[in-house]
Amino acid sequence: MLMSSWFRRWVALCAVLVGATAANAASAWAGSGPTLGGYGTPDLTDHNISPGEYGSSCVGPVAQASGARTYHLTICEENDAQNIYFAVQIDVGYAAGQNVPAFWFDSPDDGKVAAGDPAGGCAAAPAPVEDAIDWNMVSPGVYEDNYYCFSNGLAVGLDGQSDGQGGCTINAANTQQSCEFAKPLSSGDADDFSLTAGDTVGWCFTFDDQANNANAIGNFAGDIQYPAGCWLDKANKHGAVEGSAANYANAKIDGPLVALIGGLNAKLGKYLAICKRCPPDPTKFLQGELRQVRVALSAGKRSSAVRALKSFIKSAQRFSKARRFPGARAAGLVARARRLIVQVQHAPSMIRTPFSGTAKRKPVTMVLPTGNAAP
Repeated sequence: MLMSSWFRRWVALCAVLVGATAANAASAWAGSGPTLGGYGTPDLTDHNISPGEYGSSCVGPVAQASGARTYHLTICEENDAQNIYFAVQIDVGYAAGQNVPAFWFDSPDDGKVAAGDPAGGCAAAPAPVEDAIDWNMVSPGVYEDNYYCFSNGLAVGLDGQSDGQGGCTINAANTQQSCEFAKPLSSGDADDFSLTAGDTVGWCFTFDDQANNANAIGNFAGDIQYPAGCWLDKANKHGAVEGSAANYANAKIDGPLVALIGGLNAKLGKYLAICKRCPPDPTKFLQGELRQVRVALSAGKRSSAVRALKSFIKSAQRFSKARRFPGARAAGLVARARRLIVQVQHAPSMIRTPFSGTAKRKPVTMVLPTGNAAP
């Protein structure tokens, strides 16, 4: 009887562990492309990628060829509490024309394009679709908010509620095109994604050069794709036109508290590390408490971060009072920690807006597995 009872508990524990492992694996899934992520608000007025504007959350320049032409592109991404931002710079090497840069999203980032209506097209809201945006440079140029799904082929439609903004510019030599886009993280539109801190959204970039008839990835998307195979994957059939988002890149949504980690490291961590007369034991203890603050900020846990900072302050004061830590250095740490507490308490909140809308979606284009528009 004892062995039987132990065995049942062991089986139950195994089931919990297996279930937790499966859940973690599912939540950690991401496209095979690179992952970008950073917290900040870029300047969209110039439609350019300025030095340092997107921090280290960029990829490129990457060379892509279509026909006889080779393009070099750089893509950047970041978000703030309201929007996700994408920027792309394309060195086309010739007179830039009326082109169409586009981003296609996978949310949730599950590696699959949302299924449409079996009868054709995308199902009525609130059934899920995928979000997409582009800048159609046919004069004078217009930002387009789209949706798409996979229903016996890729169905693409123009969102009746346009959310977001975008714009492109061409340099004086007509050899480089730069674009920036802003899209609400959670607009409430059933045709849009809904994202908050900690989420990951997949993305695929396509670029249609109107002056290039090669159309290497199909005459609908045009000439180049990033990552490779995200739109058209002839070898493995893992592209969007086959209903797969397995080759997409990823964007991790950071919360406003994550942005404070840099200040924590610079104003507290570095200030503590450069203290030459600070005894090692109290210093290591305080560094350990700072690690707890970093963990809380990374997880977006505001109250936990505040508690950890208050604990840090008490420890610094206790060590100073016991003459185990230089008083002036402790006072500096306390002052910095108190300023950081104010920043944590006043950091903006990120709220996911519930979906609304029940209108029937009417796709305007069907895309074949070759990447071409259906006749």
